[in-house]
Amino acid sequence: MQAYPDIYIITDSKFADAERVNAQFTRFVELAKAIDPSILDRIIIQIYRPEMLDLVMAIHPWKSIIYTLYANPDWTPENVLAFSEQTGVKFITMWHYLVTPEIVSLWDTADIKIAAHTVNDLAAANRLRDLGTDVIYTDFLIP
Repeated sequence: MQAYPDIYIITDSKFADAERVNAQFTRFVELAKAIDPSILDRIIIQIYRPEMLDLVMAIHPWKSIIYTLYANPDWTPENVLAFSEQTGVKFITMWHYLVTPEIVSLWDTADIKIAAHTVNDLAAANRLRDLGTDVIYTDFLIP
């Protein structure tokens, strides 16, 4: 990252419990500060539950957060909207088949960006784009 200043990294820690979050993200910060503290501005933290936001922010004031819904069975369009409005987290990732016109419309009121994963079918990608999805995660897409 020091040699390539246009690289950003999105974390995918898979854990939301306090002990592991603290250990992993504290180590990220320690390593980056030892090499080049500005690297921390290019690490995008992916959280899996609302309470994880406070855990990671207590370690470092991260500039970018993605709230990924797949590990939270309790999410609803309304509680995600409320979380975004309360915290300022404006990037939400969800399974592609859960994106609906109603969710896009509701979250658009708060300028929430929607990312859909994992889409490897061009027709599905086009449908999501037409719905207003902002980002599509893919392993491959062949036009």
